[in-house]
Amino acid sequence: MSWWVPLLPEALLVFFGIVLLGLGIPAQIPRWIISATAFVAILGANALIGIFPLEGEWLRGAILLTPATHVGRLFILLLAAIFLLLAHSTLQATKHFAELIGLGLFAVAGMLFLAAAGDLLTLFVGLELAGLPIYALAAWNKSEGRGAEAALKLFLSGGISAAIMVYGMSLLFGAAGGLSFRMLANAEFDPLLLLGTFLVLAGFSFKLAAFPFHLWAPDVYEGTPTAIAALIATGSKIAAVFALTKLVAFVFQPWNHDWGITAIQICFAFLGSASVVFGNLGALNQKNAKRLLAYSAIAQSGYLLIGLAGGKNGISAAQFFVIVYALAVAAAFAAIVLAENSHKNANFDAFYGFCQKDPVASTALLLSLISLAGIPPLAGFLGKFWLFAAAFESPWLRWLVALAIGFNAVSLYYYLQLAKAAFLTPRAESQNVPPPGTFMVRCLALALSLSVLILGLNPSLLSFLLKL
Repeated sequence: MSWWVPLLPEALLVFFGIVLLGLGIPAQIPRWIISATAFVAILGANALIGIFPLEGEWLRGAILLTPATHVGRLFILLLAAIFLLLAHSTLQATKHFAELIGLGLFAVAGMLFLAAAGDLLTLFVGLELAGLPIYALAAWNKSEGRGAEAALKLFLSGGISAAIMVYGMSLLFGAAGGLSFRMLANAEFDPLLLLGTFLVLAGFSFKLAAFPFHLWAPDVYEGTPTAIAALIATGSKIAAVFALTKLVAFVFQPWNHDWGITAIQICFAFLGSASVVFGNLGALNQKNAKRLLAYSAIAQSGYLLIGLAGGKNGISAAQFFVIVYALAVAAAFAAIVLAENSHKNANFDAFYGFCQKDPVASTALLLSLISLAGIPPLAGFLGKFWLFAAAFESPWLRWLVALAIGFNAVSLYYYLQLAKAAFLTPRAESQNVPPPGTFMVRCLALALSLSVLILGLNPSLLSFLLKL
């Protein structure tokens, strides 16, 4: 089969992204044409992945496809469709809708490329192709100072993390003599190999919103339109996790120098524990739902990194966890869209009396919060359980599992604060009843939250694909 076949989904998305940028030049292009064009691109990319379920190395190892990679890429496209629906329903005032969706398609193409990476160069190109459009999307609210500040923080954090990652990759290239994961796995041990790995992992922490590049997340989540924040919070994280787990599986695990592997586990443990502490403590004082989800994302990344510190068993657990996390967060953002209809913000007071105003959306919000808190029978519980079980197998990581469980109990407080605002705090008489939310957004929120419940009751629907 030709070498270009594995790149067809990304090429299709880039082509339609260029088409949409061209459609944005003429005036008065109907929004439904733009949305339909983007949906065709997403559906086509999804079909290409299904028609050509390729496996193995392509382009001399630049692309590495596994069954788990296909699962991750399909879920990235699902989240792209969710972004499209939320953008179509909420960003009605923007004058450059075609350009916005075109940039979104470029970002999704980068996420697919990142998830399929088989060497360091492809990995970095995927990171940048996914990141550069996101920088522009984060500043979409030009009239609001918060949006500009959020975009600046995102750009600076992304630039610094990219520089650190490139330097780490240069050290890995010098130590291994090549860029492919196979060459890295077979490299003779060298201190440069370890130092380069640490720097690459530090760069990954930006995409994961994990320590030490986590401070951009609260301002970006709050300052960007909710549809764009949903794409940043879900699609980017799935792509980064699937690329990171591929590094763990194909590079770190085959190393034959035990103390080098232990050093990598210590690095994961340090980044994970710091993220858990910073994320949970930062969320305790929040009064804005989007900022709360941002700090929650930092903490959730910490749980994931702790699971990866456990080694091989943490790989599939991390992939399962990030998928159910993304579904739960997407449901929460869809509910936030409906709550924002009247208040134009996501402060807790926008949710007062939410269960009376919109029982469907409030139920979806509650289910997503329960999953994020790791309470059974939602899938978030199983995701955290498998992560902690993977880490618990290493005796020296058990204290870290205890730390994570303790802070997960702390997270119940701030999740319940938002649930309290939606279900137990009555709406003030002076507040106006918001207009009815978009029907499709309400259905989306319910479907996503129910999917998390179904995966919690029957995890084999997803776990067998990831060989968990």
